[in-house]
Amino acid sequence: MRTTAHQSESGFQGVCGIADFSIYIPEERVTLDRVAEMIRESGYSFSEEDLNRFRDAYRFHSVPIERERCLEEMIVEACAPLLSRLQQKQKRVDKLVFLRTSQLYWHDRNLFRKLIHDYGLQQTHVLSVSQHNCASFHLALRVCQNLFSSQPDLQGILLVAADKAFHPSLRRIPDSLLGDCASACYLERGCSEHQLLHVLNLVDPKADPDDVDWFNTTYYFAIRQMLLRLLKETDLQLEDIRLLIGGNVNQRTWERMAEMLNLPIERFYTQTIPEVGHLYGSDLLYNLMSAGRDGLIRRSDFYVTISIGLGGMYGCALHRC
Repeated sequence: MRTTAHQSESGFQGVCGIADFSIYIPEERVTLDRVAEMIRESGYSFSEEDLNRFRDAYRFHSVPIERERCLEEMIVEACAPLLSRLQQKQKRVDKLVFLRTSQLYWHDRNLFRKLIHDYGLQQTHVLSVSQHNCASFHLALRVCQNLFSSQPDLQGILLVAADKAFHPSLRRIPDSLLGDCASACYLERGCSEHQLLHVLNLVDPKADPDDVDWFNTTYYFAIRQMLLRLLKETDLQLEDIRLLIGGNVNQRTWERMAEMLNLPIERFYTQTIPEVGHLYGSDLLYNLMSAGRDGLIRRSDFYVTISIGLGGMYGCALHRC
């Protein structure tokens, strides 16, 4: 791997970085076979052919399911430890950015009411993004980056992602198995850890959310072009990137991307796909935490995060650990 630290220092020194994060994943794990049964019992199809593909090619084994806590309570579980640490360090939360990729339910309410009350966040401006489906994480990163760039007095943003399937049919999209999760990270101005250097958000103008075949045919090429554009704009090469951290769409996606980029599959972080499946908008934070725990990214390493949203939505970002 060639040394490129001077490029980051001269052209892409991040205005912010991820100073801390916290994740809540339900303890209960439900196997792929049981999820398929639940979907069938609710009146939707999940064929044996699909089941075998999800198990063998996509490498799904189980997903976390939350049966007791509502979405608001899941958010509290994810955010409370982080907010407590921030208060102890006297860190400001100037804005709260919430991203959600799953559908709304009729009894949804103010999901941050308890946190706002308990942590004195009544003056904190709350924004919400969801328009890029499961690529909304990178849309939220772009929003945060723009906020830091345009508001010099802004010190910290709490970025929260949370999703819970309220119906068994929502545990599957065509090629992914979905689990419940809530996550949060604190983006801080000038933070030298997990610096956010550059963000790209792309939408395929020809994509139709109802035309799954078009999406399945084209999205590998869209990811490849987006990644190559990110590298070109940051004056880096693939060999400069320690790890590519993608959403847990399925194993086959990242195997094909490795082939198209002539990279070993080990350069893509896929280790959590069997244990938790696709965590909607929380995949990337969970995988970042897991990759760090596994020692796959270290101080000063460049890494890239990649997300894919059904309907031709894509996002990626360059970070420096």
